[in-house]
Amino acid sequence: MKRFFLIAIFAWAGSIPSTSYSQIPDIERIALIQLFNNTGGLNWKENTGWLGNIGTECDWYGVTCSEGSIQLLLLKNNSLSGSIPSELGNLSKLVVLDLRENLLTGPIPLELSYLSELEDLGLAKNSLTGSIPPELGNMSNLVSLELLENSLTGSIPVELASLSKLMTLHLADNSLSGSIPPELGNLSNLVTLSLNDNSLTGSIPSEIGNLIRLVVLTLQENSLSGSIPSVLGNLTELTNLHLSGNSLSGSIPAELGNLTKLRVLLLYDNSLSGSIPSVLGNLTELSILWLWGNSLSGSIPPELGNLTNNLVNLILAGNQLSGSIPSELGNLTGLTTLMLHDNMLTGTIPSSLVGLTNLYALRLDDNYLTGPTPQWLSDMGISNLNVDNAFRTMPIVTISGGNRTISDTDGSAGESVSFVATATDSDGTIESTQWLVAGTEVAIGLSPTIALPNGSTTLAFKATDNDGLSATTLVTITITAPSYNATDEWPSPYNGVTPDSSLGLSLNNIGSYDAADSKIYTCLRAFTNDLPASVGGISEFDITLTIVSLDEGTVQIDKLREFNIIGALNENIELPDCSGKFETTTGVYTDTIETKLYLNLLGNSLSVPVIKTFEMTFSLIDPANLILKLEDYKELTAN
Repeated sequence: MKRFFLIAIFAWAGSIPSTSYSQIPDIERIALIQLFNNTGGLNWKENTGWLGNIGTECDWYGVTCSEGSIQLLLLKNNSLSGSIPSELGNLSKLVVLDLRENLLTGPIPLELSYLSELEDLGLAKNSLTGSIPPELGNMSNLVSLELLENSLTGSIPVELASLSKLMTLHLADNSLSGSIPPELGNLSNLVTLSLNDNSLTGSIPSEIGNLIRLVVLTLQENSLSGSIPSVLGNLTELTNLHLSGNSLSGSIPAELGNLTKLRVLLLYDNSLSGSIPSVLGNLTELSILWLWGNSLSGSIPPELGNLTNNLVNLILAGNQLSGSIPSELGNLTGLTTLMLHDNMLTGTIPSSLVGLTNLYALRLDDNYLTGPTPQWLSDMGISNLNVDNAFRTMPIVTISGGNRTISDTDGSAGESVSFVATATDSDGTIESTQWLVAGTEVAIGLSPTIALPNGSTTLAFKATDNDGLSATTLVTITITAPSYNATDEWPSPYNGVTPDSSLGLSLNNIGSYDAADSKIYTCLRAFTNDLPASVGGISEFDITLTIVSLDEGTVQIDKLREFNIIGALNENIELPDCSGKFETTTGVYTDTIETKLYLNLLGNSLSVPVIKTFEMTFSLIDPANLILKLEDYKELTAN
């Protein structure tokens, strides 16, 4: 490393012409000539000495030699165009190759991986295409790899994780795809990792938390998903953390409060939720905090007022923040930008903000603050002050009757329920009303009648005023099923049992088999080409299957009726599921069935039930007599 920096400092003096060296190997001269010819050397900004006599190569512009070989080739911002010749891979003693900020096109030659002494490879800010050669992972002395601002495609080679000396990895501003290799967490000397502005997908690997020397981590403007790994809180040397412009979800990890050297934290334009961690108030070196464009809720932590030393830019706009604006924000006397617009903030504008004398931009628009605009705020002379719609009033909505339970009395599943609601707006008019179930509109108006199923249903009444503001209130209606008249043939209102919760099934009702009577009691849904279908207008049937032959695994449907016609609820006050599926085009029937067998212990004096649950597949072998044959089965066990 010391050798690299001493050579670089000497070479980058630039204006000092190098002294003559002994003749370099022919293969190195040929490589330089090929570079000149490939990249339009006659049109370079500076080409002094190039193509001179043998023995003059070390005096050519940008070339530095040592011990009879080229060690530095520095042609940054020199109007090189065309492709990089593979012959550069013959410069076996090269330590620095800097071709940044040129007009180079074509792929990165894999032959560059032959440069075993290379410490710095700079190809940034060109128009290179193709993928990153995985062979670059063989360059064991590489300290810096800069490929940013090209048009590179494909994935990040996992082989780069072998570059154990690497301190800088710049791959930003390309068209790279795929996931971030977790193996990059092995680059224990890495100081800068820039992968931003690509098309990377998947989650942020938790292994990044192993890079404890990392100072800059930029992953913004990709398509990354999942949560922000809490282990990023281990990166205590970080000064810049940029994760904006992705699809990250979940909460902001409180562990980020450990990053006390952080100066820039950019998490904006994601799908983050939850509250803003108060521990962000520990980041006293922070100058920029941008959290806008998420779904953050709760109040603005007053602890942000502790960031008095350096914070100049605070943007929390475009979230769902509520409560009042903390008076502690008035402590941030260095602030030039404060943007809290497009939230749900209430209360008055705190007078402490008058102390923000450096404020250039203040946006409080589109909130629910209590007005009017205070005179002291108008007198501050803020260049970009926006309080439009900052003092909005939301509609007030109510539903008469509240939560309630209603008996189903009409003998069939469900009941029609009448509602009465009110909606008022103190500063305008109500433009629309909606009744919603699970986000789907089921009615409009103030007094609708809505058909509801048995069980509990939560409805939302939403009113929107002429300012586009909406208010919502909820009501839960529970409809109890009518009483069931049991018969010997159908003793229960529906077939099936509630499965053991340890199985983790998505179904709340499955078929049952009791060896005591050798019958399967279950429910069957009809499908045609894997789409729900009906037979005689009925789509779900209670069925009873009688064992025909245990040896042959055959059963016969001997009874059927419409499933749960009265809409009875299970013991958890839920409508039961129908577990069986019959495909009419193939005659294949699949189901989940709980079986109860009996073991005789102590002679015949004690009979113990053994319960197991199976996924079973049957085929219809005799349509006329409704006989099916067991084709396959699998026992289900606890998760």
